Amino acid sequence: MKAFCLELKSTCLSYRFLFFILIILFLQFTFIQQSQSEQQTQQAYRHIYHKNTLILLETRIYYYEEAWESGKLELAEDEYENFLSYLRYLLTVAEEQCQYYFEQHWDAYNLQTVKFHLLLWETEANQYSSAPTPQQYFGEEWQQVRSQVEYPHFNPHAMAEKDDQSAEAGILSADLHWRLYQQGLQPLGPYYPSSPWSFVFNFARNVMPSVLGAIALIFTVNLLYQERKTGAQKTALQFLGRTRYLSRKVAKGFLAVALIMLLPLILSVSFLGIKHGFHGLNHPVLLDNGFLSFSVNSAQVSMYNSELPSLGLSQYAHSYTSFSNLERLDFIPLWKFLFLAQLLTLLFILFCTVLGTLISLTIKNGVLAHVLTAIIATIGTVFDRIFPNLKTTPWDLFSAANPIPLLEGSHYSTYLSSLLCISVVAALLFLLSSVVFKRQDVNC
Repeated sequence: MKAFCLELKSTCLSYRFLFFILIILFLQFTFIQQSQSEQQTQQAYRHIYHKNTLILLETRIYYYEEAWESGKLELAEDEYENFLSYLRYLLTVAEEQCQYYFEQHWDAYNLQTVKFHLLLWETEANQYSSAPTPQQYFGEEWQQVRSQVEYPHFNPHAMAEKDDQSAEAGILSADLHWRLYQQGLQPLGPYYPSSPWSFVFNFARNVMPSVLGAIALIFTVNLLYQERKTGAQKTALQFLGRTRYLSRKVAKGFLAVALIMLLPLILSVSFLGIKHGFHGLNHPVLLDNGFLSFSVNSAQVSMYNSELPSLGLSQYAHSYTSFSNLERLDFIPLWKFLFLAQLLTLLFILFCTVLGTLISLTIKNGVLAHVLTAIIATIGTVFDRIFPNLKTTPWDLFSAANPIPLLEGSHYSTYLSSLLCISVVAALLFLLSSVVFKRQDVNC
């Protein structure tokens, strides 16, 4: 064990290790700069969204007032007054919500957002037979919600606008902001570099999958090639059996690549945390509750081919049937989500390490080995374009480099099936490597 730790230490002090560390740090710095620019744009869009909400509500009020005065509404006077009172109250809530957002009073903003969506939910979404009531959705927690979010009751009416996708998004948004309010957290999104944990989440979704496979393969192939070139392999085999030697090389490559990914993240998280605070690990994110099953709803996954709406840090597709997302998706703390994602990421690194080991054992010419590695990494990255029918299926092994959409339910495979598939392939590749290595003449 001591000898293995010394080998790992030597690997981590090498120029190759430092080179890949610097690459990840550069990518992180670039991503933070890009995110800061995008954040300003997204905040501007958010301001416009709140202003447009106010304009739309004012327009609706004006339309119904004009229609009533001209006698175009076939309503009893009490029905008209009820609906108009509802719209005016909703406008007041939206104005306060907009004000709190501009002032960044996040507790008040979250509470007003919950109130806004609950009003829409009770008055407009209740027209759908498949939509749950707030009492049904929140269950035992409803009394607590209702005690914190006070608003008058308005009777549902047929004039309410009909859009089940918007109604579903409103229900999920009410749930998200209620959870944020309970924990005193700021809403986060795809472009929030100021939060260290949202940075980790977004970097893992948008950048890491593009480089993880290539770095793991190239580093492992180079590691074994250098040992063979310097004669360290021949020396080690005088004291170790071939299977044990191979296991140690795979373990060393796996740990080294994991550290290449982890150390820059620790530096970035520490920098952002010291500057902005370390809060946010409990931020709620969406999880497909079928992630530990083997079955995939192809109809739902096909909805991900269209533009995806965002909810906080998460992305999801519109329901393939009315309000099915409310049963399919759950909120979990960000730290649990990152833990699940990290397990699959580490397993993917192990798969790439074993594959790189097999390449290095099979092709002893260093240049050819590196060229083949680059080709395999490229094919793995663009696999979905070469074989679109196999996109994000268990056979698309390199799609496991991005476990976030997998956990959100946007792949044609589940988290569990990807775990098992990567594990089986890694085990088979290791057995094949062992067979190849035992038949080789290390003196050649």
